[in-house]
Amino acid sequence: MINNFVQCRIFFNSKFFFYHLLILLLFQNFGFAQSTNLFSPNNRFKFGNYLFQERDYLRAIDEYKSYLSTNKNDTLNFKIGFAYSRMGNYSESERYFKKLIGKSIFIDESKFELLKINYLRENFSDLRSKSFPSNKFRTETLKLQHYSYLSDEIELPDSNLLFSIYNDDELIFVRDFYNRKLNPEYKSKTFAAILSAFIPGAGKIYAGETGDGITALILTGLFSFLAYDNFQADHKIRAWIFTGLSAFFYAGNIYGSAAAAQIYNAGIKLNLENEIQVFINQKKYFTPRYDFID
Repeated sequence: MINNFVQCRIFFNSKFFFYHLLILLLFQNFGFAQSTNLFSPNNRFKFGNYLFQERDYLRAIDEYKSYLSTNKNDTLNFKIGFAYSRMGNYSESERYFKKLIGKSIFIDESKFELLKINYLRENFSDLRSKSFPSNKFRTETLKLQHYSYLSDEIELPDSNLLFSIYNDDELIFVRDFYNRKLNPEYKSKTFAAILSAFIPGAGKIYAGETGDGITALILTGLFSFLAYDNFQADHKIRAWIFTGLSAFFYAGNIYGSAAAAQIYNAGIKLNLENEIQVFINQKKYFTPRYDFID
């Protein structure tokens, strides 16, 4: 009985202790919240950096702008421009980078980002006409300018000029893209049409549409045979119907073969363009590492 009484007192005393401890912690937290301004410029600056690292650029920009309303900070102006660029808002991005040119320690970085925006906007001729920001980013600028030839629709320059600036790992891809763009493995629309004129469906098989080519050969041959057979049997009406059908499929097969070659060529071009874009995305547009925005 005594042991049970002692255990009960210990239990209630423990509950009493933890209850008071909880109340004390709550008052401390309340006092901390009262004494801390969560929306102070310093806290908004820190929260903006966190959002930027999480790539929540839109909200990071809001926090940075709030901080800049009472403070000057070129790093934040650069990060806002960088964030706008990553979001695809190139006009605002340009505006912030241009503000840093001439009066900031980030002049070279801002000029390179403006060059990169030209690439992203596909203003390739403007990109190539710009001079280097400085020797600091000369290599990165040359890489971006030379690579723009692969994305442009103009004649490619000499390979020695184009390849000279890339390292060995990059050169494997750049040389492959260059050769495929210079000598694309296109199919001739005229040759595809001629093939199908001689052998129905052969042009489609040449253009990579094997199933359609075999189908065209079978249908054209079948209707031609039925037309011939009905003429032999003196069934004039049916014979002329099958003649019309065979002529329709024959003509459609010739046109379809030329169209198949055109579609094949478009696919070759599109696949190359996608690979070129994927590579430069992976290389982050040859952007140098900016330690101040990490």
